[in-house]
Amino acid sequence: MLASTPLDETQRALLLGRLAELNTARPDEYRRLDTAFHLSIAELTGSSLLAATCADARLRVTDLLNAIPMLQVNIEHAAIQHEAIVAAILAGDPDGARRAVAEHLEGTAALLRAFLA
Repeated sequence: MLASTPLDETQRALLLGRLAELNTARPDEYRRLDTAFHLSIAELTGSSLLAATCADARLRVTDLLNAIPMLQVNIEHAAIQHEAIVAAILAGDPDGARRAVAEHLEGTAALLRAFLA
């Protein structure tokens, strides 16, 4: 949805800033900044329903996400996915953004299944 929305410079800067914060996060900050990154995308759509749904989903999986060890390889993989999401949004490529988000969600689900099985 956000990739279909023209972003002004302030919005672009916010998105890039959240990504930069996440990419330089210490392990003890990573989950909080990851949440802020994802919620920023939802909030930038301007849809209060989407933002609330994203926040609710994040709350529901927080404990599960916290059960996953903070492995550098997982963080690096997520960083590549986050970069792809942001690049597609900034390029105005809804299909690319959709694919990047789906890949990211599938990757997170696979991690959860592996660590919680």
